[in-house]
Amino acid sequence: MVVVSGPGPRAGPGSISPEDRFRSLREQGAEDGALWTRDRKAPLSGGRANEREGKDHLRFTLRNESGYSLIEILVSVIVFSIAIVFVFQMLWSGQTTVQMEGERRVALRMAELKLEELKYAGYASSGSDTDWTSLNMDSGTHPSDPTVTLDGRATDDTGDDLVGSLQWAVRETTWSIGGVTTRAKIVNVEVEWPQGSPRDRVDLTSLVGE
Repeated sequence: MVVVSGPGPRAGPGSISPEDRFRSLREQGAEDGALWTRDRKAPLSGGRANEREGKDHLRFTLRNESGYSLIEILVSVIVFSIAIVFVFQMLWSGQTTVQMEGERRVALRMAELKLEELKYAGYASSGSDTDWTSLNMDSGTHPSDPTVTLDGRATDDTGDDLVGSLQWAVRETTWSIGGVTTRAKIVNVEVEWPQGSPRDRVDLTSLVGE
């Protein structure tokens, strides 16, 4: 018996050769983000094994098969959350510092004005002692009601006003130089806020001669 062997069947007219098919799929895979490669050792199964025998086979491979694990995602979320909390803490701290410094400037200005009023009123000034508008320079602590509004917050609602206390203490002092005795009063003006549970205060001291 004589067996004659020869090359496999050629692609007939209108059919696609393995090379053309491989090239077409490779170009399509490049557009889809994948990579087509030749694989001569790909397993064959089914009735088409005989038809495809001796031909190049194609294998589909993803360009990037790597990904993120659940642990990596959780760590990223935790780190991002910590960063967000830190930024918000910085913003809140900065806003609080600016607000407290503004309150301190208001209180200092109020103490300065009150001290100037008392100095202008003079050593012997006396009178009503009901509230912070008093100009009483008698020895002791004034006034009887030290409540004062430091900041009205530019609203009609008095519930959010910054309320503090303003009072001054007066005591007499004397000294002699070269046989000359001088009498004066030491005036200490103090402003603290907020009322009830003070967290800050300013105080100024001056001397008012007779």
